[in-house]
Parts: sequence; C-alpha cells; structure tokens
Amino acid sequence: MNNDPRHFGGQEYAPPHAAEREYGAYAPTPEQPVPQPVMRPAPQSYSPDVTRSPQAPPPSAVSAAAIAASDGAPAPEDGSEVVTLSRSYQAHGLTFRTLHFRKPNGADLRKYGYPIRQILNPDTGRVESIEINAAIASKYVVALSSPAIPPSTIDQMDIHDADACNGAIVRFFMR
Repeated sequence: MNNDPRHFGGQEYAPPHAAEREYGAYAPTPEQPVPQPVMRPAPQSYSPDVTRSPQAPPPSAVSAAAIAASDGAPAPEDGSEVVTLSRSYQAHGLTFRTLHFRKPNGADLRKYGYPIRQILNPDTGRVESIEINAAIASKYVVALSSPAIPPSTIDQMDIHDADACNGAIVRFFMR
C-alpha cells in the first residue's frame, strides 16, 4: 500500500487545472474554446439610412393611453405624478378616480429595482428602445399611490388605467 497522498485508488493525483477551478466541471478545454456571444440579426424593420433627429424622443413602450393620461395636466411642483382614471375604483372602503404618486426614493429603488431597461444603440450611444417590466412598475404603483391601493385593485383595473399608472411610474425613471 502506498501512503503517498498523491495516489488515490491506485491512480496518480492531478491537481485541478486553473480553468476547472474557475468554471467547475464545465471548464473549457483547449479543444473546446469558450463560446462567444452571437450577434442577433437586425429586425426586419431596421433601415440603416433612417436617422432620428436629436430632438425626437426615444420610442417608448408606454402606450398612448399612458401618455394621454398626463397630457394637459400640469406636473405638480413636488415632482409627483397624478393620474385620472377612466372610472372609479374602491380600495380599503374608499372610492377614488384619481391617484397621486409620490416621487420614489432610494429605499424604494433598493426594494423594487428599476421598472425600465433602456436599450442603447451601440453605434450612437442613444436610447434605441425601452423595455418596461410591468410587474415591477405595479409594485411601485402600490407603494407610491395615494390613496393607498392594494395589488388586488390593480388586478381589477381596466388595462388602460393600469397602463396609465405604470406610465406615471416610468416617467419618474425617464427624467
């Protein structure tokens, strides 16, 4: 019997390769290089000769209903948002048709995260599109609304009213 610690079960012990320590069992070998990300093809509607004017706002996933909800109403001085809903709703025994949203703070951001993701054009560095995470935006609607509303009220809202509320939340992150 060999007492040499480099022998295990009659086989020579080989210390793990550095890549194996880093990647585990899925370590790339010299014969199998690390796969590189593949670029997706441009969408069918992409046209390289179309340029946007510098004054044009980036396209947004916020619907026309969300934009219309804020049109014509001056923004409150404190930076909050006000949304007038298409019909009345009830929450906690209170009937309301207007929701006020306070400005989110750092604790809200840490707790819920960002409700939007801005996609930048790699050539120009400008915002090309915006993805909205409705689940996160709805958490902000519950947390920032006055009067306070539970998630069940958002579940009962008309799609245009829910979208208008999400649009108000998204505007906080677009300023």
